[in-house]
Amino acid sequence: MRRREVIAAAAAILASASPASAQKAHRIGVLTPSTAQWDPKVFEDALQDLGRRRRDFTIEVRSAEGNLDRLDGLARELVTENVDVILALNTPGTQAAVRATKAVPIVMGFVGDPLGMEFVASINRPGRNVTGVAIDVPENVTKRMQLLTEVAPAAKRIALLYHPGDPIARPQIARMETVALTFGVDWRLFEVGALAELVRAFEQAKEWRADAVLRLAGQGLTGGRETAALALSHGLPSMLLSRADVEAGGLMSYYIDFNPGWRRLATYVDRILKGAPPGELPVEYAADYRLVLNRRTAEALGLTIPPTLLARADEVIE
Repeated sequence: MRRREVIAAAAAILASASPASAQKAHRIGVLTPSTAQWDPKVFEDALQDLGRRRRDFTIEVRSAEGNLDRLDGLARELVTENVDVILALNTPGTQAAVRATKAVPIVMGFVGDPLGMEFVASINRPGRNVTGVAIDVPENVTKRMQLLTEVAPAAKRIALLYHPGDPIARPQIARMETVALTFGVDWRLFEVGALAELVRAFEQAKEWRADAVLRLAGQGLTGGRETAALALSHGLPSMLLSRADVEAGGLMSYYIDFNPGWRRLATYVDRILKGAPPGELPVEYAADYRLVLNRRTAEALGLTIPPTLLARADEVIE
């Protein structure tokens, strides 16, 4: 072999082994209704625990910042940017991603009714380009009402706060028809499509003579602290959605622990990037729920938390 050919061959070998020619970093698109619903640290740490170095992936975040009408355009933007997988958060985010693509794999995060929304063909075998972590929100409504009535047994008129643009409100409202009969309560819906509408919703609830407030799962997650403060100022026991809400003055919350969910979502993304078809990965329902109580708020409202409930709580804020 000529000297020039030997040099060229050696250069080619070196180039193929060099970092510059290594496989390009995977691009992960994140579609979220709000940045408040996206936890990059837990998710990225979980990917690294799975063996993915931080330089092996990039994350493109697209947030609607509370304006759900923006989600469709943001989803299409991620598709045109050729991301390898889309992590679509909550029901509105997943709905937009599903409308945008039938080709790019979608990992749905914390979706309330994947079958009812027709995101998947079945739980065990989704059969399409979508899989991920779901929440049984109808059953959660039953449990949350049960816990609220244990602490506030005299509450018979329950104000339900919900986001009218969030499709996950529908199955929860449908379940309330049965829940109301089971617990002997009356209920009424109050729209909170934006944080600015929260004060008006509470004024209307008081005019209706509400005894307590229950915030439905969904886009109310982003206004939980404000809801807690208003409920306390109006003297209303409140069932909310996170520890932060209870720490801000809410009476109680019962909802999923998101940290295990983020780790499960990272596992789905990792498997898909390794070549697993999303349609063959069964959907998982979140199983880690946390009950948080605020004893100080209960005392301010003239309520006594039953000892049996205190014993079952994951945390009691004094």
